[in-house]
Amino acid sequence: MKNKLYIQDLILKESNLILSLLYNQDLNVCICRSDNIAHYVENKLIRILYNGNINYLAIPIDQAMKKIIILKYRNRFISKIYGIKSNEEDIISFG
Repeated sequence: MKNKLYIQDLILKESNLILSLLYNQDLNVCICRSDNIAHYVENKLIRILYNGNINYLAIPIDQAMKKIIILKYRNRFISKIYGIKSNEEDIISFG
């Protein structure tokens, strides 16, 4: 059986690249999955910002969370989960 590779593990493995992207003013993030992966991805992105690296200083957890919230507010971090009902009780679907 092949070893499984989870997106949240890949994010941590590529954290230096992803951290530089998180500081790119043109960044747009879109997560589309059928499970709770969006939650895991968001947590890993916050962790990457919190940890920092040689090029980007670590930031407090509240600032890391705020950065993700701002991306969401600006519609630059979009998360759609298949099979979850929206406020209008419609199933979110993708073409």
